[in-house]
Amino acid sequence: MIALESVVKPKCLANNNKIKVFTSVFVVVIMLFVVSLVSAQQTNHAGKLKTMLSDYQDMDWSQYTVEAVRRRIPKKMYGSDVESLLSARLYFIGSQNIQEMQEVWQAQGITRPKTIVVANGVYSVADLHRLIDDDSVIEKTKDDTYLFRQPVYVTSTASLVISDATIRLSLLHGVFLVADGQLFIADAVITSWDERAGNEGEREEVPANELLLYGRQTPRPYILMNEGSQIYMANSRVSGLGYKGKRGTFGLSISKRPFVVTHRLHGYIRARAKPAGWLIGNTFTNNFFGFYSNQAEDVILLGNVYYDNVIYNIDPHDYSERLIIARNLTYNARQAHGIIISREVNNSTIAENLSFSNKGSGIMLDRNCSNTLVYSNLTIGNEGDGIAVFESDNNFVVDNITARNVRNGIYVRNSDHINTKNNFIFRNGNSGAETAVVDIDKLETRNFKLDPYHKSASALYEGNQFDSNLHAAMTAKNKGVVTVKNNKFYNSGPIFFGGELAPFAENLWHQNNGATPASEASHMPRQPVSP
Repeated sequence: MIALESVVKPKCLANNNKIKVFTSVFVVVIMLFVVSLVSAQQTNHAGKLKTMLSDYQDMDWSQYTVEAVRRRIPKKMYGSDVESLLSARLYFIGSQNIQEMQEVWQAQGITRPKTIVVANGVYSVADLHRLIDDDSVIEKTKDDTYLFRQPVYVTSTASLVISDATIRLSLLHGVFLVADGQLFIADAVITSWDERAGNEGEREEVPANELLLYGRQTPRPYILMNEGSQIYMANSRVSGLGYKGKRGTFGLSISKRPFVVTHRLHGYIRARAKPAGWLIGNTFTNNFFGFYSNQAEDVILLGNVYYDNVIYNIDPHDYSERLIIARNLTYNARQAHGIIISREVNNSTIAENLSFSNKGSGIMLDRNCSNTLVYSNLTIGNEGDGIAVFESDNNFVVDNITARNVRNGIYVRNSDHINTKNNFIFRNGNSGAETAVVDIDKLETRNFKLDPYHKSASALYEGNQFDSNLHAAMTAKNKGVVTVKNNKFYNSGPIFFGGELAPFAENLWHQNNGATPASEASHMPRQPVSP
């Protein structure tokens, strides 16, 4: 037995040593691979950020001005194909949009509703009034003020010019404006109108938790731009429009038709481009949404004012691409966010906006939006987060000021590869920045087939300044991963690093701030501190 042991035992030890060596080598190889992968990703992100910043900073803003829009307005009006036709036959408008207005038409005893169809030409509002020649349909109530009592449909062969005019869309008569062609609006006012009250009409009382439920509101006037359409709008005011309907009824919307209509009209639709437009220097107030898009491309929202809209001030949605949302003022969105992009709105720029005092967050990226630059914005005093990135990978949050928001300055939830750089994050009510994995599987408002998500979150925080955030400068929760480089932390209380960062507070402090300044020594946690 002894002889046997003396022979067998060294072999087992040799095999164990070989396994240990192999395991060590394997671990080192995997670590090197991970490090190289992370390094490559960071290099790729840095290159992409440089390109996005350059593209934005090198833009020729002289071509995107109020005067540039005015110059685009056709000077010559022509055409005579303007008729009032039965709405039920106008399939291009969309059957859902027609059906929803039936409630309003029936209440007014309108059994055979008609729509003004504009085709084959370029027309002013005065031209429509002249060609319809019926004050019960279009009434000129005073100089350059027109009351419409029938909806308007601008076909793909026509352009409508609304310039130096006030357009009132009758609430009582279920009026809307839908365009497949071009719409030019400058120096104008477009509003809903209650003829009995002599104003844009009060909105009915609907509980806040039912505002986004279908069928809870009486339809109101709206503007809808379909695929192939273009809108150029400047120095105008839009108010009182929009409600929660099935498609594009929110206020001013730029939207592709739903699949059912697309399938029925597939030959026509395939030939039409996605809708596009410029909205420059306008005011949007008391609409259901200030702006909405669905599958729009190359839309520019520049220098507009959005305030007191019911849900969102700015809400590009569903697969819209290459949007520029810049230099807008957005405040007091009554129920939600100042600016939100949601559901695969990609390759866009949100820059130099002032978003404050909104019910939700100042700026939000939501539901798989990617490759978007959030740059040089000021988000202040919002009841949610300053800037929130929810379920949206590969985005850049750079050179922003986010201050005095009720929750976090920057909140990254279930989103990977978020690059936050050179932001000033000041006196927010929770953390300056929070990175978290959150289980939203039971969130009833999400369709996870359309909006899948992963339970991971990672962000690079580089060159930011965190000052006086009330709970912590930075927090990570539920295995949220952060990379922290060259940041500065001042005056946070009661802790600097919360959640899963707390045990590493000392190292994080010294790696970023260097030696502890005497004036701040009392604020820096000496031991791990729980949030």
